[in-house]
Amino acid sequence: MATKAIIVTTGYLDSSVEELQSLLATLGVTVSEVLWQGRRKPDRKYYLGKGKMET
Repeated sequence: MATKAIIVTTGYLDSSVEELQSLLATLGVTVSEVLWQGRRKPDRKYYLGKGKMET
């Protein structure tokens, strides 16, 4: 069974996301999704926005 990952980023450095995807591919990890999360301030209950948690 292949290992899968979801990358969550603020979206400020697209090159960092590309590098992380490359490193994960080297390890045999499949990136199933990349989510960009912009938050004004962290939420105590969810570091990710509630909408991202439900998708």
